[in-house]
Amino acid sequence: NLESSIRSCGKLCNRLGIYLVFCEAITNSKVRGALTTYKQHPAIYLSNRFKRHDYIWFAFIHEIAHLLKHYNKNETIISYDDLDDRKDYKELEANEFARDFFINPEDYKKFISKNVFTKESIMQFAIKQNVQPGIVVARLQHDRYIGYDQLSYLRR
Repeated sequence: NLESSIRSCGKLCNRLGIYLVFCEAITNSKVRGALTTYKQHPAIYLSNRFKRHDYIWFAFIHEIAHLLKHYNKNETIISYDDLDDRKDYKELEANEFARDFFINPEDYKKFISKNVFTKESIMQFAIKQNVQPGIVVARLQHDRYIGYDQLSYLRR
């Protein structure tokens, strides 16, 4: 379940000297996460805006990318849902890092080249990538290989 996964992730982050704060989404806010400093340690804030595994894990790894690539203890980086990340190299880098963290880019190219996006093909590909099928569905939807009305039931 998502709550126990987040708790386990938080414990791991704490052992590494990183605060992980998971909070309710602010009404009408498009903030999905942020990276800042709290008591001289990195702090990752995640919003449960969409309450889906694929969304929350992508946001978490996105913020980890900011920590690894862009962290400055005197700066706060806020990630928004609708930011045009093509204009912000930090957001672009973090999105690419998270995208490639979950699904190997070369394997993905081969998978989409077959142009067969069925429940079975997605389940098989997800097993090979060691990710939940919902992460594959979310990627296919984001990249417009399938519609948001297709296979969404695989997103938990």
